Amino acid sequence: MSKLYKFMPFRLQFFEDQLLRLTPPNDLNDPFDAKPSIEAIRRKAAFMVDQHGEGAGCLTDADLLHHTGTVDYLKSELSKYGIISLTEDPYNLLMWSHYADEHKGIVVGYDELDTMMLVSDDCLSKYDPATSMPLPVKYTRKRPDDKIDDEYIYEIAEKSFFQQIALVKGDDWIYEKEHRILLPLSQADVAILRTDVPQSIVESVLNELDVQFTLSAENVYKFERGGINNMFNPVLKALVNPIINNLGTVMVFKRPKRTSISSVTFGCKVSDKDINAAIELYKRSAGYNANVRYFRAVLSEQRFDLDFEELFE
Repeated sequence: MSKLYKFMPFRLQFFEDQLLRLTPPNDLNDPFDAKPSIEAIRRKAAFMVDQHGEGAGCLTDADLLHHTGTVDYLKSELSKYGIISLTEDPYNLLMWSHYADEHKGIVVGYDELDTMMLVSDDCLSKYDPATSMPLPVKYTRKRPDDKIDDEYIYEIAEKSFFQQIALVKGDDWIYEKEHRILLPLSQADVAILRTDVPQSIVESVLNELDVQFTLSAENVYKFERGGINNMFNPVLKALVNPIINNLGTVMVFKRPKRTSISSVTFGCKVSDKDINAAIELYKRSAGYNANVRYFRAVLSEQRFDLDFEELFE
């Protein structure tokens, strides 16, 4: 797969700074997403606690009570990761309706997927489930359970197990043709706090915590990470500090390399005025790629389908 796409609502902020959200599993719209079934946990936990390393089938209810630490780890570990969802199909009408604000949004095309974004080596080890390359989602009617393939169970680390859980969805979602990047939330480049707390109080708290920020809009605070290996950067503080989280909603984002963006397609309900404003804002941004191609979706005259016309040829 040489090119993938991201559907999103039309927001001028994206053209100012091309951020992709690292969405934790609990914030995804599918309540099953990236959550292992108890039967899968029984089987994986049985292998993890077996002193002989040969597995023990599945843990009983009583066993589960004796190994709550292992069970809690398998249940919650993926909450430390964020998912970037991409698709191989930029034409799907349902995707335009569901994820691009009913055709008032955009689709961003990405190339160079092997170098799409900067991540540190420690999260790409043979033990970490992180995926710098997008991996295809598998669709099925059945959740991974005690029949989960042996390759996900008989592994010293839990990398394959967690990847399997994060990359399986119910087949009602098959129209999405989704590919996913899975990264630790600690790899975020930017954190954004949205709050209704008065500005004087928020800034007092942030200054007390010695967190650098910019006020990107009214009641919207932006934190940039330091160097890629700076473990005390403001993004991590915003993630783990309950004082900041109590001020409002904190979301974290990854900034793709500017050269990875290859196209922007505007929905059929986006006005000429908004298209021109977005492109001009993008040209002034630090992430501008002069090779990006622009398209507009138009209604087909013959089919219930979209056609795409290139702008500025």
